[in-house]
Amino acid sequence: MALAVMEMPAELTGISIVQRDALIERALEAQHGEALKAVQELERGIELAERAVQLGREEIIKESEADPHQFNELAEPFEKAAGANWLKKFQENGEEVVRVSRWNATRTEGTWAKATPEELENGVYFANFEEYRLANGLPADDNRSAA
Repeated sequence: MALAVMEMPAELTGISIVQRDALIERALEAQHGEALKAVQELERGIELAERAVQLGREEIIKESEADPHQFNELAEPFEKAAGANWLKKFQENGEEVVRVSRWNATRTEGTWAKATPEELENGVYFANFEEYRLANGLPADDNRSAA
């Protein structure tokens, strides 16, 4: 019954949205209980980490007696670089092409794929691998070569 309710539009079930959501939740728990618990634990960990970062940021601003607006402006380029796609310009057939670094699942080798519009918007041009590594907190003993 729960599966039928899940697959039908809410208006056709004849039950309230709250009841439908509860049925769906129970059905998912029955099918994927352990995985859902793991996801919920990860979500809670992410919430705690985000709050810890926010508290740390507030403490740094307070201790440095900095203006919060000015601090945020100064921090923005560093925050954008952390976790950003690594963009690089190449000359191909007489045209400038922007490519993004893509690494395999084991992070042992990478390629330069043509960047998508989203990657262009969110990416950063790093001068070399060392700059990328530092911005992303990668270990210093990483043996990947600079591009």
